[in-house]
Amino acid sequence: MTTLLSGAVGLVVGTVWLARLGALGVQRGEFLAAYALVCVAYLVALRAVGRLGRLTTRRVLVLVGLVAIVCRLSALALPESDDVYRYLWEGRLQHHGGNPYVVSPIEARTAFPEIAEHDPYLPRVNHPDLTTIYPPLAELVFRAATAVSYRVTAWKLWMLGMELLLVLLLAARLRASGRPSEDLLAYAWHPLPILAFAGEGHMDVLMLLALWVAIHGVLSGRSAFAGAGFASAIGSKLIPVIYLPAFGRRLGPRGWGVALAVALLPTLVYLDAGWGLVRIAFRFGREMAHNSGSYLLLSRLVGEERAPLLALVLFTVFWFASRTWFRREEGSERMVQGMLHLTGAFLLLAPTLHPWYLTWLVPFFVVRRPLGWVALSLTGGLAYLAYGYLAETGVFHLPAGWVALEFGLPAAAVLVAVLARRVQGTVRLS
Repeated sequence: MTTLLSGAVGLVVGTVWLARLGALGVQRGEFLAAYALVCVAYLVALRAVGRLGRLTTRRVLVLVGLVAIVCRLSALALPESDDVYRYLWEGRLQHHGGNPYVVSPIEARTAFPEIAEHDPYLPRVNHPDLTTIYPPLAELVFRAATAVSYRVTAWKLWMLGMELLLVLLLAARLRASGRPSEDLLAYAWHPLPILAFAGEGHMDVLMLLALWVAIHGVLSGRSAFAGAGFASAIGSKLIPVIYLPAFGRRLGPRGWGVALAVALLPTLVYLDAGWGLVRIAFRFGREMAHNSGSYLLLSRLVGEERAPLLALVLFTVFWFASRTWFRREEGSERMVQGMLHLTGAFLLLAPTLHPWYLTWLVPFFVVRRPLGWVALSLTGGLAYLAYGYLAETGVFHLPAGWVALEFGLPAAAVLVAVLARRVQGTVRLS
């Protein structure tokens, strides 16, 4: 218990330190020190909770909950991501009859001057020349949130509410599978969700909540529930399409019928946009490469023009191989494990890897915690340093040395662990 308390103190102190620094990654030295503290504290706590076995006590669960809440409330002081300005603006635009798939933020200044002229967020929207990349369900959430309040803090509180629902869902999953409830620490104390959702206000938690509704539904035998969750996940962010092999046969006709209905209904609201519904998503994947170690390596090997195609081919091969895995493995843990590896493969081969993308891995850690993915989810926070280089040079980039460290440390950790197991096995045999 003492070790767990040490991890808790380190996590709270580190989070408060990061919040006091302001914009993540700008004050490079202090950011690295504070971020290293929260990562070490998390690993210490993760190891400590693993040693508790099944001796769950109310005190441990209360500690996990209190620390998670304190860290998130502290992180609220962090500056929001400029993505939040787009969420809010696109929600407001819809209230005035605009379609975010048709009207870009720049075009809105002439098309909707009555609301654009004095809007506090419109001038700060990133990529203002582009219409939205977000799917229809996400746009409806933006619309609903801005109907209640047009403030950044209110949006962050929405995200905290979504995250609370996600944690409750993960707790239900742990109970259903007979696993100890304190395994929730693997998600609740992870630094990236704290920084990305409470701190920066990213909406990826909406996708994660819907995805885990789908996972819980499938593993509980509720196909309609699962179908609604899976369609909602895709409607929040297109990425969950990669999980089709996991849900294919498991949803059944009823689940797929519900999924189709849930997917189509929000789309009807924006149907007049036509090709605009997906146009920007294709452009994003093709043109906006950033911080991808594997993608950078492929670019060096075959050139920047061929790298996207090779990355797509490699992931497609892995994706088809995963179909065999999901057909063969029916157990709940094995399904979750397969989805975790599928997520990791996608992130490694994607042309863009922002730190908050790595939050997609973290809910899986309550069930499975492979060393390589846990390590990458932590070192991925080094990508916040790109904001410091943006402030210094005016160019958003992460130097190759930091990218090498970000991906090299997890690879080295896996290699050391494999070698240690082999040495241990040799010692036992002798």
